[in-house]
Amino acid sequence: MNFEDIIDKFEIDKHSRKSDRVQAKCPCHDDENASLTISHKGDKTFLFCHAGCETRDILESVGLKMSDLFDKPLEINEEKKSAFEKDIEAIYKFYDENGDLAYEKIRKKGKKFLHRRYIDGAEIWGMEEGIHTETFPGSNSWSMKKRPGAKTAFWPEQEQLLYNLPNLMKAVKNKEVVYIVEGEKDADNLILRGLVATTTSIGATKGDLGKKWPSRFNKYFKGANVVLLPDNDAPGRAFMEHIAEQIKELANSVKIVELPNLDEKGDISDWFEDGNDIYDLLDLVKRTDEFVQYKGNIIYDFNWSDVGNAERLISIYGKDIKFNVNQGKWYVWNGVNWELDNSFKVENLYRRVLRKFQKDIVNINIKNDEQATSKQKEKAKAFVLRNETDGKIKGVLNQAKTFQGVNFIESDRDDYLFNTPEATINLRNLNQKKHDRRDLITQCSNYSFNRENDKCPNWIAFLNRIFCGDQELINYVQKAVGYSLTGDMSEQCLFMLWGGGANGKSTFVKALEDIMGSYAATIKGETLMEKNVQDGARGDLARLTNKRVVIASELQEGQVFNEPLLKVLSAGETLPVRFMYQEEFMLKPKFKLWIMTNKKPKVKGNDHGIWRRWRMIPFKYKFTEKEKDPNFYEEKLKPELEGILLWAITGYQMWKEQGFEAPKEVMEAVEDYKMDMDQVARFIEDCCFIREDAECTGSAMYDEYLNWCINEGENYKMTNHKLARDLKEKGFVNKRDMYGKKWGGIGIKAFK
Repeated sequence: MNFEDIIDKFEIDKHSRKSDRVQAKCPCHDDENASLTISHKGDKTFLFCHAGCETRDILESVGLKMSDLFDKPLEINEEKKSAFEKDIEAIYKFYDENGDLAYEKIRKKGKKFLHRRYIDGAEIWGMEEGIHTETFPGSNSWSMKKRPGAKTAFWPEQEQLLYNLPNLMKAVKNKEVVYIVEGEKDADNLILRGLVATTTSIGATKGDLGKKWPSRFNKYFKGANVVLLPDNDAPGRAFMEHIAEQIKELANSVKIVELPNLDEKGDISDWFEDGNDIYDLLDLVKRTDEFVQYKGNIIYDFNWSDVGNAERLISIYGKDIKFNVNQGKWYVWNGVNWELDNSFKVENLYRRVLRKFQKDIVNINIKNDEQATSKQKEKAKAFVLRNETDGKIKGVLNQAKTFQGVNFIESDRDDYLFNTPEATINLRNLNQKKHDRRDLITQCSNYSFNRENDKCPNWIAFLNRIFCGDQELINYVQKAVGYSLTGDMSEQCLFMLWGGGANGKSTFVKALEDIMGSYAATIKGETLMEKNVQDGARGDLARLTNKRVVIASELQEGQVFNEPLLKVLSAGETLPVRFMYQEEFMLKPKFKLWIMTNKKPKVKGNDHGIWRRWRMIPFKYKFTEKEKDPNFYEEKLKPELEGILLWAITGYQMWKEQGFEAPKEVMEAVEDYKMDMDQVARFIEDCCFIREDAECTGSAMYDEYLNWCINEGENYKMTNHKLARDLKEKGFVNKRDMYGKKWGGIGIKAFK
């Protein structure tokens, strides 16, 4: 039945109508929100109720059958069915790479299967080549059955194809996950739930594995993300392991997912009938590790000891686990980057090693000595039990982390590689490459690099508003964000986003944080303040290792910046840090500080070394109550984040090509900040006068300064020595006469 005829059976939401998709009210529950999605893809219609109603129940409610979801269902005259046709339960169509029908697989009652194909109007039964006989005169229907006196003809062999092949090829190209199951019924059940699935014409219980899965099938899975769902029996698991071994080197990732709580010989269709849904399956896939196969003898290849078990673990899973010496933590490869093992995956991998050891005990065989064989099996079982204790598990992992090639100290070494979910980008030339364990990348952005998605109109309009249309400032901000994609610290600067409330700072920073993904981190403003000075290694900074954007917020008026720390962090100079309960190590910052504040914390120093680093980005616009939209980010900016990442990458190119000269707006804001922070200049303006013959004793000057600090509410008060040094830097002379030290050229207004 075609798509239009199907949607006519439902109460649809006309405003949601697209060419191949529409929302409708589900007839299986009291539906007020049109929660049923009806879509069309390929030659099938798909139904998905967001309230969880089953497709079969929905169809029955409007008088349709599952077969009606196919555009070209089997047409059979119910009144004229032959005995043969009445036994047919399903017909599965196999298409070639071009989308042309190659053959059909017919399922009959009793789980019997036949293959049928059509060549030049002839109906041929079976896949073999050879002499066929006509089933009855004039029928143009042929089979290999011998029929004396019947007309004969030679028909070529039909190669076995993968089910749903054209859609499989599209899915691999589009980086979608593809599922391999045992049987067309299972494949259709996944397809009807919106997934891409395939299977072979020959089941897992017949013939040798090479015939069931010809090597020519492997090419279709180059770069694919594959999930295999075996039936719950030994042949099913063996078949799926064989497929996994065949495609492992070509595919991007391979997982064998064993469905829980299935009866013997149960399959994915049974699992769905037991009440599980598509979300249960996706969650199970997410929690399943990639397929790994050890081809040696796990029992005798290594000693029966902690070291031997560590060698077993490394031999099987070594390429996917690493130990960070500085952190004292395990990392696991997730197919995109090395991620911190917060869910005990490495321990679970070791338990798998023990299960494999336990499973292979049955293969122990001491030739011609049954008693010795039995004794050795008992020893092996006892060894497994001993090594399942908490102490033994920790002992094995302690041994494993010492292996060369497993432990690492420095990761994310290339400052110009930027990792995304789809590929790793080399920012130098914008080339993309496949994720590679050897790059030791531990971070990943949330969005991918898509050259074609360069549209982010809401973002551009937002920037124009918050920066009051100042294109020079907008270009500078774009370059600053692009520079922040890298681990390059050559600019030795830090950014302060400054301005009153309701000016777009938080929205801007949220977008920056979202595109950066795990490359971004946040800290409290107090981390950068003087009162947070710690002796020895900084534990609060250790977690910033390999970050590229660090956002500081919650800054309070009156706080004083830790200037030596700011200099070190902005220059990328090393400093001692430590993770909790670990030895200290030297952190080399690769992150740009983005400080977001409404108030300006104190900067005590007036030296060039601190002020040359500041880049003040003023936020002068103020949104009116009428302009405020609480859903602006979620509805307008979030859909554009992939385009915003491309905007940032363009900013990187602008930085490399044009340099990083700050616009007048930025440097004027820095000068204003510097003047605000110049305590001595403000004291002189308020309390002193400058004249060639003016003079004042040092003690009187310092007393006047302290009184001024109290009156002005200044929390920070200089020492007499520091005040004297700053006055000298401003050109005043400290001279001595018979009455003691005096300042020349400056006097106190109150004494004038």
